[in-house]
Amino acid sequence: MFRIRTRFALLNGCLFFAMAAAIPANAQESGAQRVRILPPVYVAQTPPDSTLSTTYYFGNSYANAYFVVCGSLPGSDGCYGSGTLGPFGHAGALVEGDESVQGTIVTRNIYVVDDEAGGTTVKLYVYQKTDTINGAEDFVSTSLVNTISLPLIGGANVKSYMAADKDFLFIGTSLSQSAVKVAKSDLTLQSLGGFSGPAPIYVSSATTNKYGFVVVTFSDDSGKFTGFYSFDPNGNSTGDGGGANYLLGTSTGLTTADLLTATNGTISDNKLPPLKRNVHLHSVDSKAAPGN
Repeated sequence: MFRIRTRFALLNGCLFFAMAAAIPANAQESGAQRVRILPPVYVAQTPPDSTLSTTYYFGNSYANAYFVVCGSLPGSDGCYGSGTLGPFGHAGALVEGDESVQGTIVTRNIYVVDDEAGGTTVKLYVYQKTDTINGAEDFVSTSLVNTISLPLIGGANVKSYMAADKDFLFIGTSLSQSAVKVAKSDLTLQSLGGFSGPAPIYVSSATTNKYGFVVVTFSDDSGKFTGFYSFDPNGNSTGDGGGANYLLGTSTGLTTADLLTATNGTISDNKLPPLKRNVHLHSVDSKAAPGN
């Protein structure tokens, strides 16, 4: 049970009044100053849960994802609610969707990739989290709204990768030679193809930036043969190429702990690779990966 600390502001008996100036009776007479009325300024609504954060944590097996909502509201601070997502075979990747605000009720989807849903089956679970703000309290609830199987290969010790923009999820695993694009609106699927090479080439990362562009990167086990697909915020393919390319976001840093270098370490650290001056747009299908 989480404790909420409540703060009360002391008014000290002081009341403040906004005084409206009286309009002179001769305001309509010749020579009276005219007042220009400006059009109203509309400001985007700040979500009522913007002062709250939801943190997630896992047990050793990643069979469940747990969350807790903490922060502050007018008149209170502390932790307001918690919940559990699952059980899963193995929660391999998670991402939150954008919020939807109706008055003091905020809803958002939570997408979870289970990469050990049974044998090599991979599933996508869609939960809806609801925060109902009532004064100094937040009533938190979650419900499972959909589950679909993904045409990806999972299993023990597999790594899952997921990036998202406003309308789509881009998902792959380290045992899948193609990735998949999932429409958030109706969960329809589209294969993103892949790369062919002398050795099997698998999905190795999925990154996005603040504008909603997404890059899905592929590699063989040695990291010698690499390639990538890039997509615009509408989910359309904007190109592909050889190399291990990534996008940088503005909120989460890109860690290099598990990343591949562009050509298996053969690019000098003080020399840029040659620029591709001719840009060609490609449809999303299988490509031959150059040996970089």
